[in-house]
Amino acid sequence: MFHSFILIGMREILHTYIDFGEYSYSFIFTPNPDDQMRFDNYDDRWEVSTKPHHFHIRGLNSSIESPMLGEPNHDIPIILKMIQDYTKN
Repeated sequence: MFHSFILIGMREILHTYIDFGEYSYSFIFTPNPDDQMRFDNYDDRWEVSTKPHHFHIRGLNSSIESPMLGEPNHDIPIILKMIQDYTKN
């Protein structure tokens, strides 16, 4: 399943892909591949306590722990809160 949302008044696009136990929630700011943030569980090379779930930091080739589980009912409220907090700034 794939969803794409354009957030009106912002430069971000949120893509959600959930299939075969893999997921990603991406915030893409510009076409530059380094200018995005992403929650996913595609690879397990990142040494984080939430492995394989991790968060790719915008502009850095690194990841940190992620609160996501790949379950939309759990994850979407966290994403919405993140967007709400971001738009307040």
